[in-house]
Amino acid sequence: MLKKSFLLVVLFLLSAISSLEASPEDKIKSIYLGRFSMFFKWPKKNDTFNICIYNDAKFSKNLLKEYKNKLPNGTTLNVIGIKVGGLSKVRHKCHIFYARNESLRKKMFLLDDFDKTDVLLVSDEHDDVYNASTISFYLKNNKIRFVINHQKLLESGLEVSSKLLKYAKVVNPVGSSDAK
Repeated sequence: MLKKSFLLVVLFLLSAISSLEASPEDKIKSIYLGRFSMFFKWPKKNDTFNICIYNDAKFSKNLLKEYKNKLPNGTTLNVIGIKVGGLSKVRHKCHIFYARNESLRKKMFLLDDFDKTDVLLVSDEHDDVYNASTISFYLKNNKIRFVINHQKLLESGLEVSSKLLKYAKVVNPVGSSDAK
């Protein structure tokens, strides 16, 4: 009985430690990224769905752990960690490109490879959505939210479900030059 109790305590501690690996904010962002894959029409049809994470190996590992290599729709997930300077080698494989803790506005050279392509550009910097990313995360009332630049989205060649737009703050809506 003592062995069994000890084993249960050890398992509990291990699960607690592993859950501490990703912050709650990172966990929510990884869930969003996986769910985004379900609300877009992707011109690139592959057996695997590639989410490219720029300059954050820990987040890449946690994203894979979150989905266990399968997205909610059953598609195989491949997470590609991209180090500084390595983007040109893998950019053609990306469905989603996520710049972690980097402002795409300040690193516009990263976007040269993605200009008007069918890649969803996601950033942690709220202001990036106005001229660099398609989607940006932001914090409001201690909750992670996202904003979508509708005009940039259309320019990218991706089609989005209206269901996702209902849950997002939308800027540059098609047919209007005013932001919501």
